Amino acid sequence: MTFSILVGDIGGTKTTLSLYNEAQDYHHPLVEKSYPSNGFSSLEEIISIFIKEEKPENLNYASFGVAGPVIDQTAKITNLTWKIDAENIRETFGLKNVWLLNDLESIAYGTFLLREEDVFVLSDKPENLTGSIAVIAPGTGLGEAFIARNEDGFIVNPSEGGHSDFAPLHQLQAELLFYLLQQDDHVSFENVCSGIAFRNLYNFLKDEGKAEEPDWLREEIEALGDVGPIASKYALAPVEGAEICEMTLQLFVEILAAECSNMALKMLTSGGVYIGGGIPPKILPLFEKYNFLDVYAQKGRFSDLVRSFPIKVILNSRTPLLGAGYFVSLHL
Repeated sequence: MTFSILVGDIGGTKTTLSLYNEAQDYHHPLVEKSYPSNGFSSLEEIISIFIKEEKPENLNYASFGVAGPVIDQTAKITNLTWKIDAENIRETFGLKNVWLLNDLESIAYGTFLLREEDVFVLSDKPENLTGSIAVIAPGTGLGEAFIARNEDGFIVNPSEGGHSDFAPLHQLQAELLFYLLQQDDHVSFENVCSGIAFRNLYNFLKDEGKAEEPDWLREEIEALGDVGPIASKYALAPVEGAEICEMTLQLFVEILAAECSNMALKMLTSGGVYIGGGIPPKILPLFEKYNFLDVYAQKGRFSDLVRSFPIKVILNSRTPLLGAGYFVSLHL
């Protein structure tokens, strides 16, 4: 008798659930639905609605990538009041097993299922099939994970490396660091390389007189309530008077490049560096414009080493779901 598998990508903004049978290609779910997370009191409420609507047959297993640290198979979701408990979900829905993964863990597992069309290759160096892999994902925050591999298999390791100390590359970034230290006693890479970081980068350039902010640009940002999309728009399609947007995105791309090579050195990622998250696919032309690979390679005596590692941008937004599904297949 066949059975069903439920997998999910659980974020502070959106929850996506996908249903498969045990032999399903994870690129092609039987059904997939998304729900606004803040419209529900718990993950269990969403699962109940999904099951009522879809009536899956012999639902036995579930796996969820969640936006937050997972401790003893429980998780508190960032930007939500939810507490997710794998055992409670298992008992509530009569499942054989339920697993919770950190969202970067699920992305990391998903890298094993990515197809050629699912990635954009920044550096096509040969992959060492037993070498470590780094995964970095600037979205709302900055997530990081790594995969340790050898001849016998692999282990996916989540991390909170995005909260490690920001290290400037040059004078302007040093001034950025000291600007932010006036506001907080700890400045992490997440503070300068994520969706929430765009405001920091933009305000630094404006407040320190590095670039002008015309009234029309200020009004457009205030109307939207978010710097990131506006800054990205005018960095991708420059207009006179919006140079501050170009400078903001240049800082972002340079800092991302530096942190990618930091991870490459710390983990010797001869298996590759994968850049995920919602932001990179939207700003791909800026990687070349702002010399991502040259900045990435600024590692002194080890520049040639980091240049030898492949680098790919993940284009498939379903990668966390692929990873959550793949995890189940490894544990059946």
